[in-house]
Amino acid sequence: MNITYTCPICEAETEVEVTEGRPSKTFGRPEDCYPEEPDEFEPTECHSCESEIDSDTVWETTRDLICQAAEERAEMKADEARDRNFDDHYYY
Repeated sequence: MNITYTCPICEAETEVEVTEGRPSKTFGRPEDCYPEEPDEFEPTECHSCESEIDSDTVWETTRDLICQAAEERAEMKADEARDRNFDDHYYY
């Protein structure tokens, strides 16, 4: 997922790529186990002033975008269900 980060120091916008990690798997056959991979993002510095990008802002923005997308999907599914229900009960 990509987000736009606005630097609080120079106000430049930087495109930040966020990569979701995964939890470790420590049970089962050894060849199926793997260590945890943490969430990460790149770049870690503003491209303009080279100040460190605030990770809290990145994670908050990412969380907000994920929640917004989930809400939009739920609304779309509700609209589709309502349309199907309408079509099932009314004949043209």
